[in-house]
Amino acid sequence: MAFANQDDYGARVFWSYLMLFFFGVFGVHRFYLGHTLTGFIWLFSGGLCGIGVLIDIFLIPALAANVN
Repeated sequence: MAFANQDDYGARVFWSYLMLFFFGVFGVHRFYLGHTLTGFIWLFSGGLCGIGVLIDIFLIPALAANVN
């Protein structure tokens, strides 16, 4: 069972980085990880003018680990 969770985590991180690369300023990766409030903030502010997108490069592993 632990291996399935690790595979899920790895897939979440992979897809989140892919979404961040293509649609980061729209917050799609945040919606995918279940952070809808910050997803809307990213959507309406252009990823916090791009700075939030740069920060998310480092935060995605932690955000993916917190998904239930």
